[in-house]
Amino acid sequence: MILNNLQFIVNKQYFQIDTLIIMNNEIYIFEIKNIHYDIFFKDNYFYFNNGAPIEKLNEQRTRTPKLFNQLLIQNHIDLPFNYYTTFVNPDYKVYGYSSQDNVLEFHMIPKMLQTYRNW
Repeated sequence: MILNNLQFIVNKQYFQIDTLIIMNNEIYIFEIKNIHYDIFFKDNYFYFNNGAPIEKLNEQRTRTPKLFNQLLIQNHIDLPFNYYTTFVNPDYKVYGYSSQDNVLEFHMIPKMLQTYRNW
């Protein structure tokens, strides 16, 4: 099941999820970003080339999974979820992340989905 542009309110806090996929008894959340510049990822934070933190993106990366977890608990849904910050513009790059950081770039999405489908 694939759901797009979901909007929730949890504990009087609004949050939005770009894409949510339920497969193999797990939930996959994809926060879609269409950036038009290269960025860096270090110590679980995103930065512009000049070293300035990307505040909104960093806050969203912390806030959305926390609120989504609360939503699952409040609704007695016992499914694990995975949260990915997903960059869809093939012309720009994210530097510095590892496979454990749940960062996806354009070229990685089809392979990642195929891997999970095969499970």
